[in-house]
Amino acid sequence: MRRWPRTMRSTLTTCVRPREIQLIAQLLTYTERLLRENPHAAEPILHVLCDEYQDTNTVQYLLVKHFATATKALTVVGDPDQVRELLCWVAHSCV
Repeated sequence: MRRWPRTMRSTLTTCVRPREIQLIAQLLTYTERLLRENPHAAEPILHVLCDEYQDTNTVQYLLVKHFATATKALTVVGDPDQVRELLCWVAHSCV
């Protein structure tokens, strides 16, 4: 298993101190920023699996995108019933 470079681990540790994290959303935002500014940080990731893809928010989507760009091995799982319901709600009619 490949490991993140020491500099990336220390950057994440320095950037995200436990007392500064109040919501999981902040951790996601910090991680996305770290990957945006240091794309090579995602290189140790070999495979990405995203479950409930239809429920991802913008930051989660960007994280998946960063990881997928680095790994080229992405699997997403979605619930077709939820997707259909969402599309029906957006279109205001069901087919």
